[in-house]
Amino acid sequence: MMMEGLENRISRLAECFIICLIILIRSTFAQTGFVSIACCADSSFSDGNISWVPDDNWFPDKTSCRSINRPVVNYKAYGKVRDFDIDSGKRCYNFTTNKDQEYLIRGTFLYGDREGTPLGSSFNVWIGVTPLSVVNSSEDSVVEGIFRAVDDQTDFCLVKDKGNPYISQLELRPLNEPEYLHGQNSSVLKVVGRFDLGRSDKENSFRYPDDPYDRIWSPKLNPEQTTHSISSNTTISNNASTVTVPLQVLQTALNTSLDHLTFLHTDLDSGDYNYTINLYFLELQDSVKNSSQRVFDIYINNEKKQNKFDILAGGSNYAKVVMNVTANGHLNLTLVKVLNGSEFGPICNAYEILQEHAWVQESDKEDGKSLILVNLPSRKLQGVLPISVTELVHLEKLNLSYNEFTNVIPEFLSLSLLRSVDLSHNDFTGRLPDSLILLPHLKTLNFGCNPHLDIPSTFNISRLTTDGGTCSSQGSTHKGIIIGSVACGSILFTMAVGAVLFCFYKRKFMARRTLDGKRYPMTKNLVFSIPSMDDGVMSIAIQTYTLEHIENATQKYKTLIGEGGFGSVYRGTLPDGQEVAVKVRSSTSTQGTREFENELNLLSAIRHENLVPLLGYCCENDQQILVYPFMSNGSLLDRLYGEAAKRKALDWPTRLSIALGAARGKISYLQAKPYIRESKIEEIVDPSIKGGYHAEAMWRMVEVALACIEPFSAYRPCMSDIVRELEDALIIENNASEYMKSIDSIGGYSLGGSNRYSIVMEKRNILPPTPSPTEPSPVNTQTLAPPEPR
Repeated sequence: MMMEGLENRISRLAECFIICLIILIRSTFAQTGFVSIACCADSSFSDGNISWVPDDNWFPDKTSCRSINRPVVNYKAYGKVRDFDIDSGKRCYNFTTNKDQEYLIRGTFLYGDREGTPLGSSFNVWIGVTPLSVVNSSEDSVVEGIFRAVDDQTDFCLVKDKGNPYISQLELRPLNEPEYLHGQNSSVLKVVGRFDLGRSDKENSFRYPDDPYDRIWSPKLNPEQTTHSISSNTTISNNASTVTVPLQVLQTALNTSLDHLTFLHTDLDSGDYNYTINLYFLELQDSVKNSSQRVFDIYINNEKKQNKFDILAGGSNYAKVVMNVTANGHLNLTLVKVLNGSEFGPICNAYEILQEHAWVQESDKEDGKSLILVNLPSRKLQGVLPISVTELVHLEKLNLSYNEFTNVIPEFLSLSLLRSVDLSHNDFTGRLPDSLILLPHLKTLNFGCNPHLDIPSTFNISRLTTDGGTCSSQGSTHKGIIIGSVACGSILFTMAVGAVLFCFYKRKFMARRTLDGKRYPMTKNLVFSIPSMDDGVMSIAIQTYTLEHIENATQKYKTLIGEGGFGSVYRGTLPDGQEVAVKVRSSTSTQGTREFENELNLLSAIRHENLVPLLGYCCENDQQILVYPFMSNGSLLDRLYGEAAKRKALDWPTRLSIALGAARGKISYLQAKPYIRESKIEEIVDPSIKGGYHAEAMWRMVEVALACIEPFSAYRPCMSDIVRELEDALIIENNASEYMKSIDSIGGYSLGGSNRYSIVMEKRNILPPTPSPTEPSPVNTQTLAPPEPR
């Protein structure tokens, strides 16, 4: 008997060990892919179910950490917060993600009793560049979103608005089942609420490990006296689909003794938003055995969304209903018993409310991938260093020494491949970013001779080759060497670097400012090549006008001279007598801030004889205004297709010269849109110049135009190639007779064009005329076959 008892005890111990091992294995594997960040934590720790890590790898500076006194439910009394004391811009946590994988991301923002935060302070939360929510700095907040990764890296960003951003915890969870977005990349879902019905709010919320995705199910009761809470140990039966909602959540519910069950939400965001409502049902009452015993309609904001819903109709005691609705500020979810057809009133176990946000696609990153060198010392570059420079993750060397940059140095991405950075001999202010000091591949860092730049106490000089922030006596000699080298031996190299920058990164080095009424310093003279004055390119500084100045110049917008997608254009006169055209963005504009920034960034950088120069701008009281010289003869578009074209059409050589001049100035911005499609040459050409061009020159122009509008940047030509093609076309056009003689001498017409770009076009088998042996070949105005693709 004693032996049997001992064997039983050993058997039980073995069973307990196996069960504990299974639980441990389940916990370990289920956490695969979890990222749990406790901001400002001193070290990694576990709260029993979840392993947390500090955010030192993202932001190692502990001086921005604060302690608060009040914990928040569900977060194990974690009481620290990281404050980002920034003047503008954003701070981002970057995560490695799997493309096309669905993720849940959750940020916790503990306000506590922190002093010095102004009333009404707020900041924005973004996933990538998609706005998700606004955090008001007057209460504890949790912001949770669900997204589908479109790249192998995803940012969670805090964007300054009316106050400094802050954060306490950040969690990333992979969703292994396509539970929410169903394979779509076009939306981001903001979790408004996730409710476990029938459970007292005094009880703990269910989350991981009960929920494999660590969703937090908040307990919710209904205050109506006719609503009752029920619970059961019922399990799911006869269900073919995967159920990820915790069974414990489904085993409680609310039902009613009357004919309706109502859930009212009056705290939704104002404005028309699309919402997804997920309702979860599990029949808990043993007395409901057959379908048709509990049948009810589902209404949202008094609109019937589901007619005669029956949980048991599908053969299982579990059902899920997904509904979509547009709401503004409030949502009324009501389940109504079908009269004369149902024995029991409605029941609901759990539901989720998800607000839909359109995914904002980030700028194409492919253009920057081949850019590994920015070498621009001694160029008299001024203003703020554009944040887009520090976001070039494939850049290996950055030299911006001996310039006139001011303001703070932007944060660098932890994924950067930078090995060498030289920011010395500028006038940067603020603090040398820890994100720069701790770049994983960085070997050399020079930042001396920035008299207003603070060096953090955590700076470890031993791991880098650096000037340590000093301004040595060798500086002037060094500067002389650089300037001499640039002036005497490196002009060609510098122009090559400029061409690479323009071809691969175009205008992405211009600062992407959010124009919210504040006056930001402009980055002046930021031209990444050294064009000759023959090209007609020069650096300019644009003026900032006040709204009062604009209204006086236009006499309160008296004379309207045009309208476009951006808004209206008014004629005005500046105090010095110069006539101007004033573009005012309309509140109903189909364009908007991005287009305003693009035009401002582009035209504030350079000037060209074939482009209307930008004189200045106004960004005040939500107004966005651009000021140009008034062109009495109209724009290029007018000369091509307007009234001016009816009076006198621009001939083909003039048009070709304008295109070549713009290309030489490294500008790919003309108001005239290409009217090109795959067709015969006479169907492409403006009727006003038919017969006045050489077909070979025209085809070269068409080739260039088609190559420039390729959707993938890798297939688009560089400006140097474009200039060469247009120069060839202009030579052919201006020397048509000599050109035709040259090809006559080799036995016929050239049907292949320049053939430098692979372009698929419709081929026309039209035989060229045979030239007379006694006459020179005339300019060919007949249809020629398009160039053969490679």
